[in-house]
Amino acid sequence: MKNQQYSILKKREAIILDMDGVIVDSEPIHAESFRMFLDNLNVSYTEEFINDLVGHSVDSNIQAVNQEYLSENPLDIKEGVKIRDALYLGLITDRPLKPLDGIEDLILLCKKKGIKLGLASSSVREQIDAILKSLSQNNRQNINFQTVFDVTVGGDEVSQKKPAPDIYHKAIQILGIDRDKCMVIEDSEAGIISAKANDIFCIALRNQFLKENKTFAADLVINSINDVVNMMQSLPGLQLGTKRGG
Repeated sequence: MKNQQYSILKKREAIILDMDGVIVDSEPIHAESFRMFLDNLNVSYTEEFINDLVGHSVDSNIQAVNQEYLSENPLDIKEGVKIRDALYLGLITDRPLKPLDGIEDLILLCKKKGIKLGLASSSVREQIDAILKSLSQNNRQNINFQTVFDVTVGGDEVSQKKPAPDIYHKAIQILGIDRDKCMVIEDSEAGIISAKANDIFCIALRNQFLKENKTFAADLVINSINDVVNMMQSLPGLQLGTKRGG
């Protein structure tokens, strides 16, 4: 097992994290915002439909709503996104958000070993900033999530969101590190496809929304961020990346 861990980690100089469902448990809030959105439209929906929306861009979700429930009188996509995003922003601004278990330890370990950190999310910049601000105020290790990442890329800063390769392509370009020296942690099929379209080693994080048959493209599947932390901590002699000053 240690040999496998060594082969996975020995070349990694950067870890790029998805945001929703990886650093923060915001996927249920996305689901909640869509319930509110559909309730306001007086649409009778199923929980299976709501669960299938999670992990995809809001644009594609509004298209799914149109196709499933509003085919005779479809919503304007941009207007639908605007309304849904306002609901979601209200929810994430209204409540304290905490990092998922293991994220703080992973960040501190990366900083200690000189591994660069990236954040690549289909969420728009306003949502990313709101979530990182809340995380900065609600974590055990006093980590400033607004400044800890070497790069953050949002869905409104590229031409196409996940599953298109654009977000991860931009992230590795800004990091200035070869893709074979990067590692991605994702929790959705769209994110996994995006990472693998860039030939980046991808770890899939299981959750209630990620069906097992949607993880096939990932290089490794884990149950918790702590699995990655334990892998790194079990190899104390491993030199991961080049340690930076400070």
